[in-house]
Amino acid sequence: MAHETAKVKVPLSCARLREYNTVTGTVGRSFAGREDMSLTALGIFSQRSFLLEVKEEGEEWPSEAAGGIVVRVIRVNPASLEFDPALSIKLEDVSVATLGLLKKEIEAKTGMAVESQRVVKVRTVDSPVEFLAGDDKLLSKELGIADGSVVYLESNEKEWSVVQQRFEVESNTITIDFNRPGENTTFDLSVSIDRRRTIGELKEKIGEVVGIPPGQIRLKRKVLSKEYKDNNATLQDCSLLEGSAVLVEEGVPLKVGEFVCKIFQFYAERDDDPFTLLLVDQVLCETDTADVIRGLVAEKISFPRTRLRVREKNGPRASTVLRDGKTLKASLPVVQDSIEFCVQVVGENEVCALREDDMILEIQQFHPSTMTLGPKQDIFVEKDASVLALRMLLASKHDMPLGTPSFPFPPSTFSLIFVLQFL
Repeated sequence: MAHETAKVKVPLSCARLREYNTVTGTVGRSFAGREDMSLTALGIFSQRSFLLEVKEEGEEWPSEAAGGIVVRVIRVNPASLEFDPALSIKLEDVSVATLGLLKKEIEAKTGMAVESQRVVKVRTVDSPVEFLAGDDKLLSKELGIADGSVVYLESNEKEWSVVQQRFEVESNTITIDFNRPGENTTFDLSVSIDRRRTIGELKEKIGEVVGIPPGQIRLKRKVLSKEYKDNNATLQDCSLLEGSAVLVEEGVPLKVGEFVCKIFQFYAERDDDPFTLLLVDQVLCETDTADVIRGLVAEKISFPRTRLRVREKNGPRASTVLRDGKTLKASLPVVQDSIEFCVQVVGENEVCALREDDMILEIQQFHPSTMTLGPKQDIFVEKDASVLALRMLLASKHDMPLGTPSFPFPPSTFSLIFVLQFL
């Protein structure tokens, strides 16, 4: 294809394509034996330069080794620890160019003894550095040093590497966008920080910009997300990446294990709008029990806590009843910010809290004459109770003959609505 494009008036057998570096002016290997490979497999990218080499019929191709290799060497200044301008070192025969030969040429140009040199390769900013070792290894075939490659040179007197630290910082530095406290829609401020740093250190940097002490900064990923509470967690652990935005609020931050919730009062007898909001942004801890919530509501509505049943609110319905003596974390599958609870007022003779072997069922009495259901009621039964035991309980509760209550389906280990039907 290159032969046709170049319009060379020689037989195809007298033309071959070779790698060519326009910056250093060096000629690389030919593609002999690799003609069937794809351009991607050969590492050929856009704007790549090649040399189309031709010969007369009957002539032999010249040795490919004559092209040589040029390596650009950037030295760490021992005084300033900054990078000096790059030096270009040319090795005439790439087929025999080894790391040891490169080090000798470096010594001749810089005066740094071979035994004091540490040669470092960095492919891209995001890749880890590689300390080149093995003076007898070929640069091209074994160490991946191609014509025009850049390597870094520093003294090996210190155990730590200036080059490694410099590139690790650059590869891990990210920009975090954030808002001014009170302006939750515009994220026009930013800081640069190493993603290996902690949430506490991010708060310090943000505090310097907005003029708020770190101890008064609350950070969230967005308005509805949970708060970053662990000041020792790294930004990487929190999945904060380049360009991530965090919401900044002024206020005492939550501690690990604390969360913000809403607490409602639940009216089981209401079909429409059975919840009334009582407490907003209430701070609780995972180790709190249902009795803590019961106490907060009892104080709010001035009602005896012994007649308050605490449940999790799951959307439009009251779900799990929280057992006394168990922490919120142990009682629920997930405890997180924005969780909702509800408190239900029960009758004087009703059981307020569940035992470990109890389950709660919602029942509604069915009236055939009007084809309507009565108000919802809760009853407690043992998880292993039989249908007969449930019949006896309902008959006693509603003052009916034992054979009267019937059910469209049997009780299960979770809350269901049962219809109480007169036969």
